[in-house]
Amino acid sequence: AGLQALWIHRFGVYVQSRRRPIRMLLKPLYLLGYIFCRNVYGVELEHTVQVGRRLQIGHQHGIVIHKWARIGDDCIIRQGVTMGIGTTWVPHEGPVIGNGVSFGVGCVIVGNVSIGDKVNVGPNCVVMTDIPANRTVFVPPPRVLPNKSSEPAAD
Repeated sequence: AGLQALWIHRFGVYVQSRRRPIRMLLKPLYLLGYIFCRNVYGVELEHTVQVGRRLQIGHQHGIVIHKWARIGDDCIIRQGVTMGIGTTWVPHEGPVIGNGVSFGVGCVIVGNVSIGDKVNVGPNCVVMTDIPANRTVFVPPPRVLPNKSSEPAAD
């Protein structure tokens, strides 16, 4: 599914680079493929996204990439990853992802942030600030709290 979404993305980039008569003939085919990938595979990857070489989309469903995002080479995107805008919409600006970035399951990139090269973003992380190169980002470990009950715990 990820490979097919990338093929449709690259086809959309190709269609936009053609002159008007050819573009008008091929654009409905691109839109059909885009809608299929979005609705069936759950991968939203528009032709306006700048994608580097060897992008891997690990699993399908729940992947939303910002319309103006820039993704570097050798990146891995797993299921449930969202790259979206923050509170302000700035035309033609989106997240900038470096080379060799790995996104864990369910992570969210919010706003026009910049993520450096060789960054590992752990599962369920919410990234709202810039991250320098060669870093690992994880959420804090969950806290284990005792249940409030009127009965004492049995040993």
